[in-house]
Amino acid sequence: MDNLRDNLCQNHEFEEQICSKFVALEEQFRSVVVGLPTLFETITIALASEANTIAIGPPGGGKSLTVQTVAAAVGLPHKVIQGTPDLLPKDILGFARHKEDGTSEYVSGPITESNIVVLDEMNRLHPKTMSAFLGAMQDKAVSIVDIKEPVSLPRPFFVMGTKNPKETEQGTYYEGAAMLNRFGLSCPTEALTDAEYEDAIGRNTEDNLSKVKVVLTKDDLLETIAYVRLQSNISEHPVKNYIARLASEFRELLKQKNVEDANEISVRAGVSLWVLLNSYRVVSGAKTIGPESVEHLIHRVWQHRLNMQDDVEAKHLIDELLLTTAYIPRPS
Repeated sequence: MDNLRDNLCQNHEFEEQICSKFVALEEQFRSVVVGLPTLFETITIALASEANTIAIGPPGGGKSLTVQTVAAAVGLPHKVIQGTPDLLPKDILGFARHKEDGTSEYVSGPITESNIVVLDEMNRLHPKTMSAFLGAMQDKAVSIVDIKEPVSLPRPFFVMGTKNPKETEQGTYYEGAAMLNRFGLSCPTEALTDAEYEDAIGRNTEDNLSKVKVVLTKDDLLETIAYVRLQSNISEHPVKNYIARLASEFRELLKQKNVEDANEISVRAGVSLWVLLNSYRVVSGAKTIGPESVEHLIHRVWQHRLNMQDDVEAKHLIDELLLTTAYIPRPS
């Protein structure tokens, strides 16, 4: 493991190449979309680790346009699924069509036809449909009755769910821990400044989108995903210890504050944070992962998993956690 770690840490040439391609990706993104820097960064981190993302914001805020632009710049097909209560599992996963000779053939659904799926207003899906969708996300494959073999999803495969802010949500279903844990990151869309708003009004979005160039290929992404996973396999790192203590201290903080409507930080959440920190380091060109990296990402990785009704309270809890949990560097 030490030799693997040393070899990985010395692979600066690969990291520089990938980082430069993500810079080019941002240039293409900026030719179409105004503002939304945090959402763009969140999606790039997700791309480099094959993680799923939730974008939170009002309709018309640029969530779908962001995904359209990124999908065009990486040359991957994408589909938009509108979350409605009457949508059935077969509408997403596909179904078996029975032929006259007694055999069955698979009729593909949108998630087996696309590398990037936008699940718009995800919490309006019926729980049964969402459960089937989550199963496919977890297994990277679709299992259909009367089809002998599972149908593999295309790789890489990403889901971006969108939600309206909680205070505007009506007619939605409860989001359980199992559902929220399938999404590595969540990110609220940022409001535009007056200058950005004026710039957005003056742009021909459709024309600009048609001119987006592919600057990051499917093979680039697959190599980056594999590299990030290898980086994440480092056995010892002070930040891994820090993450474990943050999770433990958070349980104590919930007891002290007598908070009853928050989920605890699961092992999956800790693993996800560590992998996404490695992804962030690679796409940003950073040399190391430290406590400042954790502070930069932890809200986007953990806050949605708490599933609290009050997002402001959830943010304050994590802020307090960071203030009260010391980072202990590795002895030199």
